[in-house]
Amino acid sequence: MNSHIQSILTLVAAHYGITIPEILAREKYKHVMEARQVAMWLCRGRLDMSYPELGIAFDRDHATLLRAVRKMDGATGRTLQNIGVLWEAVVKATPELDRTFTVGEWVAA
Repeated sequence: MNSHIQSILTLVAAHYGITIPEILAREKYKHVMEARQVAMWLCRGRLDMSYPELGIAFDRDHATLLRAVRKMDGATGRTLQNIGVLWEAVVKATPELDRTFTVGEWVAA
């Protein structure tokens, strides 16, 4: 697995108090699903991953990935706060990726 994906998964798992295998598993517990969807969204946005690349990394089909990313694009409240905190953490962990926009700009796009 790509080291950048691993970094994102590590940050998301720590933030949500779960493990990376839980994020990658098929369980549908709400807190695990949110963490998984946030991780997918972060990989798509920060790493510019295509849906086929995300599918390989998360072992999910195109429709699942598309739904997760769209859901996080419309996130509000606590979920949006989690995304903001994690986006900043990912930016700090991956400075070599040279992103210049903020989470607010990405959500608005």
